[in-house]
Amino acid sequence: MIKNALGKFKQNPSAKFIVVGYSPTGGGHTGRLLNIIEMALEKKALQADSIVMFHIPCPWEGTPRSPLISALAKKLVEHNISVILAESDKSVYGYLNKDTGGSDDAAILKRMSHYPLRDTAANVDDKNKITGLNECHYFQLGTDLTHLPLISAKQLMSSIAATLGQNILTERCYLLTDMDPGLQKAAAAVGIPGKLRLDQQNHAILLNLNDTQLNLLP
Repeated sequence: MIKNALGKFKQNPSAKFIVVGYSPTGGGHTGRLLNIIEMALEKKALQADSIVMFHIPCPWEGTPRSPLISALAKKLVEHNISVILAESDKSVYGYLNKDTGGSDDAAILKRMSHYPLRDTAANVDDKNKITGLNECHYFQLGTDLTHLPLISAKQLMSSIAATLGQNILTERCYLLTDMDPGLQKAAAAVGIPGKLRLDQQNHAILLNLNDTQLNLLP
């Protein structure tokens, strides 16, 4: 199914390939990033035969994944836009400093210190780890997002580059992230130009200090 979707995408010069990645932490990373995709759909900036590739982070400290992802994927499919999913093997965790509203770097480093083997294969279930785009999960109605194949940002972007070719990569491949520097770095390394990449680094607490409920969005 992924092969068929890629074939339709390549044949339609107005179709876009969008890679999406974000941090699993609070502060609205998920909701606000998905809002951008939904708005693009409503504004007809996403044509039929386009593909949206979600490089989904692992669940945040045991919290179930947001239902917003499945809801948006369903809406995209209804508009003849294919959705492909995989889980990041190195999700970005962030913590907010309640006093300043900025990043709590000490808390981030403390969490990283709890995972001394974070960069080794020992942390990854080999049964779920993949290395290419065609091994990712093709979304269909009723898809369970609980268990997804794992792929690194570098392997994902390298596979996308090899699959699409340089011309399409530099003209019709876009990257949209919210606090995912690893995916941005991998995309830059394979040649996706800066004008087609955006990392919005969105923190709800910095946008509305008077409404704490906004910071509880998934």
